[in-house]
Amino acid sequence: MPTLAIDTATETLSVALGEGNHILADGGMKAGRAHLELLLPEIELLLGRCSLRIRDVDHIVVGTGPGTFSGLRVGISTGRALAQALDIPISGSSSLQALALRMAPALAEGEDGLLPLIDARRGQVFTRLYRLGDGDIPEPASDIACLGPEHIGRLWATEVTGRLLAGGDGALAYHQRLDDVGGRLRLLAADDPRNIINASCHIRLTGPGGAEHHQGMDTALPVYIREPDADRTILLRKRLPWLT
Repeated sequence: MPTLAIDTATETLSVALGEGNHILADGGMKAGRAHLELLLPEIELLLGRCSLRIRDVDHIVVGTGPGTFSGLRVGISTGRALAQALDIPISGSSSLQALALRMAPALAEGEDGLLPLIDARRGQVFTRLYRLGDGDIPEPASDIACLGPEHIGRLWATEVTGRLLAGGDGALAYHQRLDDVGGRLRLLAADDPRNIINASCHIRLTGPGGAEHHQGMDTALPVYIREPDADRTILLRKRLPWLT
């Protein structure tokens, strides 16, 4: 019975179906802010490509971010609703770790780790340092951070001696600022598809031989590193009434 994976942490919507570590099909699109309108039709299309129905799914995995507040909310709430309706287990899986897994085959000799970068907007990125562990699964080597690209260097000031491979939509958004970090980053080419999170990576992370993951609604919760943009606007207006 297949696993359905969903990731809506970025402007790209990604879905995948797999059994064990075998990917049956995947799909996705640049959704922008339209995840709510596009996610269920994309799942239905994916199931149809595999001649399956939603009731054939026996496990759901959702990307938990960090990422855009509205995108995460749509993907996770949809996954949780489907799991409850179908009475099947659900697992949460880090979107940063999924991006690192997708980047991993591009790691070159002499590079000390992976630095997936998700665009956090406001001139910042969400990131975390990863190193390859058993089975070539990226394992976290730092805390999750939200910071300006020019401050990335402090993440590896003491832990890393070699260069790092960086990629993701955060790398695409702040390419020039990352180029100026000091020559210790190698950025994936702008047209490299490994800059985009693919939900199939969540299937590998939660399948046989993947990183340790637990199932349950309490694992399928969004990772928020800072308050949502809307909440920030409300807070600013309370502090600075002239903004209204």
